[in-house]
Amino acid sequence: MKYVKSAFLASLPALFLVSFVFASPETNAQEKKSFDGQDMVFRGETKKSAKDVKELRRVDFKVEGSACASCLRRIRERMEAEDGVVEAAVMIKKPYGAAAIYDGSKIKVDKILKAALKGEKVKVKITEVNDRAIEKMPFILVPTFNQLNK
Repeated sequence: MKYVKSAFLASLPALFLVSFVFASPETNAQEKKSFDGQDMVFRGETKKSAKDVKELRRVDFKVEGSACASCLRRIRERMEAEDGVVEAAVMIKKPYGAAAIYDGSKIKVDKILKAALKGEKVKVKITEVNDRAIEKMPFILVPTFNQLNK
């Protein structure tokens, strides 16, 4: 019995190595996707290319009247669906900040804000809009209105 126990323990490192080496990329992608769902920021799954953007701009604003995570996710999805919006993000913790990176030559900020609220069943307001030109695409888009910068 001692020999069986020690042989089993001796084979554990090899077992872990084999499972690590032969893990499929799909498994790693699924694990990453499920981990990303735990974040406090809803971000798009795939980023649109920003290399053809002529006038890179960023708009940040607060969303008031909605605390539902699904509603906040829909706001982000509606912004990203607009032609000219490169990326959007929405905080799911108070204060509910949102941000969008967009091409100012293709879309105006008013259209993005209208799209964000389109079809909302509850009374949602957008406040403290801050629209500005930016020089380059941020590595990670985090709204300026967040729990760290109340």
